[in-house]
Amino acid sequence: MLLAELQRANQGLTERVAELETRLGQSPLNSSKPPSSEGFAPPRQSPGNTPSANRPPPKPAEQLLNDY
Repeated sequence: MLLAELQRANQGLTERVAELETRLGQSPLNSSKPPSSEGFAPPRQSPGNTPSANRPPPKPAEQLLNDY
């Protein structure tokens, strides 16, 4: 009786491990999980902090022609 109980428990745990291993390989891109369930993402860099945002605006074409 004890052996049969242990075998049933072992079978249940084996099935549970298989289920968890399949879920481990899933992400919101390849499953029906919402993106919010993936966890926290690192904060995105705001557009004002990029090196291109610190450059001066381009000169008008007329001013470029006058510079030569």
